[in-house]
Amino acid sequence: MYDMGRQSRQRLKAWREVLKDQLYTVVMPAVFQGFTTFERLTPDEAGTKELRPFPPGTAWGKCWEYGWFFTQLTLPPLCEGQRVILSTGLGGEQLVYVNGEAVGSIDLKHPYVTLTRNAKAGEHFRIAVESYAGHGARLESLGPCPPEKAPLPEIPESQCRVAPGGAAIWDEDAYQLLLDVETLARLLEVLPDRSLRAMKVAQALDDFTHVANFELPREQRRETYRAARKVLAPALQCRNGSTAPLFVVMGQSHIDLGWLWPVEETYHKASRTYANQLTLMKEYPEYRFLSCEPALLEMLRSHSPSLWEQLLEAHQRGQIIPDGAFFVECDTNIPSGESLIRQLMLGKRWFREHFGADSQVAWQPDTFGFSGALPQLLLGFGIPYFATQKMLRADPEYPRFPYQNFMWEGIDGSTVQALSFFRNNSGIEPVSFHDRWEKDRVQQDHIDTLLFPFGYGDGGGGPTRDFVELARRLTDLEGLPRSRYGTLQEYFELSRESAEHNRWVGEIYLQWHRGTYTAQRRAKALSRRLEERLHDADLLLSQLPETEREEPQKAIEKAWRTLLFHQFHDIAAGVGIERVHREETEALQSALETLDSLIDHMAAQVFDLKPSAGKYMLFNPLPWAVEGFVDLPDGSMVYQHIPPSGIADAVSSEPEPGDVSAVREDDSIVLQNRFLRAVVGPDGRITSLKLLGTNQEYADETGLNDWQLYQDVECVYDAWEMSHDATDCPWNGASSVQVRLTLNTPQRAEVTVERRFSESCATQVI
Repeated sequence: MYDMGRQSRQRLKAWREVLKDQLYTVVMPAVFQGFTTFERLTPDEAGTKELRPFPPGTAWGKCWEYGWFFTQLTLPPLCEGQRVILSTGLGGEQLVYVNGEAVGSIDLKHPYVTLTRNAKAGEHFRIAVESYAGHGARLESLGPCPPEKAPLPEIPESQCRVAPGGAAIWDEDAYQLLLDVETLARLLEVLPDRSLRAMKVAQALDDFTHVANFELPREQRRETYRAARKVLAPALQCRNGSTAPLFVVMGQSHIDLGWLWPVEETYHKASRTYANQLTLMKEYPEYRFLSCEPALLEMLRSHSPSLWEQLLEAHQRGQIIPDGAFFVECDTNIPSGESLIRQLMLGKRWFREHFGADSQVAWQPDTFGFSGALPQLLLGFGIPYFATQKMLRADPEYPRFPYQNFMWEGIDGSTVQALSFFRNNSGIEPVSFHDRWEKDRVQQDHIDTLLFPFGYGDGGGGPTRDFVELARRLTDLEGLPRSRYGTLQEYFELSRESAEHNRWVGEIYLQWHRGTYTAQRRAKALSRRLEERLHDADLLLSQLPETEREEPQKAIEKAWRTLLFHQFHDIAAGVGIERVHREETEALQSALETLDSLIDHMAAQVFDLKPSAGKYMLFNPLPWAVEGFVDLPDGSMVYQHIPPSGIADAVSSEPEPGDVSAVREDDSIVLQNRFLRAVVGPDGRITSLKLLGTNQEYADETGLNDWQLYQDVECVYDAWEMSHDATDCPWNGASSVQVRLTLNTPQRAEVTVERRFSESCATQVI
């Protein structure tokens, strides 16, 4: 970094800090009345409730609780012509309504909302605020936890405390000067030490400290701010040469549908985020924002219809970029191929119906690896582009993914143009611009363009006004990449030539987050079961007369939406909080039960079945015949052959008698049928497995079914990870094992193995 000298450096630091405190002056306090609730309410509904005072110092906010707060403000004469902002002091994550319109959110990254950009004396404002108190600490990295210690801290009865808040006059001159100073000061950090550019920037910053005078009365002080901006202007107006790289920029905000917060809270996050962004668009006509993930936009449309209408208007102005292709940003390894097809079908349809847009980009920024079948599926839907940021943020102990721009060839030879960018939840300022090109870029050849989405995300919020102002200053600032707003499709068109030089074939495997394939086993099993039953329901639906299909089809589509929603990457992977996965299993189980009833009803119609007390029919939805044992709802069991896509009476058609045997030999149990002989030892291991006729032994000295358990305590991302050294910490085995012969007939034999590990129990049937 260029050395300004100790005194100039200290002086600049002091001037920057003082300038940050000059941005606003509180002119009137805001005193709120309100109430708390666990319901999702509209502002009109909230306005009918009984209110109580919430003065500064009031504690509020139980776990999962929302607060609604109301006040009214009338601006004094000294606000005339000024920009006036509001800071509430209420705590929590807040959506602020001004005169009935959602104007933005207040949270850790967005500290205020603007009441008016040009105030009038006596102007009156009705303020309503909805705030989410939270649900305790948001933890994702725990480490070892002794049995006597609770893994999560207790949630206090009141999570928020009201602090003083109010309306303030915003000093726009101080703000614009601050952003000029911060742009050049941060630029100086990344310029070559001995460059003329660094020297000129340093001189401009030093001159600023001799012009801006904080010790004058306010109006005279503002005059020095304006004069200081003129001093800095030449350094901000220097432009790049012809070989500077280009960044395609856009605002965005990744919002997880369920993760460290429940799905219910995501409705509110969507409204807060879009209230912020739509307000920015009104002030900055060049600003453009990526709207992806139809499931999230559906939440906005249902919860905040006024914001939805404003979003459609912004789209007509060209400020909203609707793209993304998938209905949700789903896992691509856990769901079936049919589910991935439905994600794309529903997503493409949604963008077309609501925006008139043909989505061209499979936007999957945060998913944990990508199936090699995706290129084929994408091309089948006319989607030529794919983008993710996950690969370049993977575990740094493993080799880095080698490309930014590349062609991705799937397992069948289908090829799409792909992008691996570095970060989606990013700030925008000189150092991040510099680092994205100089440090984060992995490709060194055939590249001159990068995608740079910016804005706070995961929990929503999106860009702040600071970000949009800084984007203006970074359009073409000498010493940094050039930038311009654009769409995802425009980026891919610009980078097509560089992508042609690189090719990746097959699965894009993420060497990270591998614990996600075992977390929340029950929900994963329900998801797969629902996929199977949806296949069965679709098959029967296709065989109904067209006049009988409407109602069953609605029920099937509702079940598909339930399944697809819960295949969102954090939900399907099992990395969310307990409530997320409890509600997931309840939703999937409910959909499964509804489908089972629907399938019974449709099967009766298709096969013209008449109800008969105590009688069951067996339905085979597969295109090939099946034969084997079937467990009936009454606890009995039959052996039956069922034709392809057909039915059979639930009457046992027994196999050859004496085919199966189970006998005890010493402390082991020997199972045998016409093909195999297996010996199950007292510890549940299969010590011998032979193919009869050849006498081929398949068990080695270790045996089969030999459970190996390891202690896997992760210090970072404990729900995601499975460390490469996990097998260095073996668990000392089950504390007890019980092996019992629980069924022994000529048709079927079962051995039940029950293992206990500390507080857990695993039951297995062989």
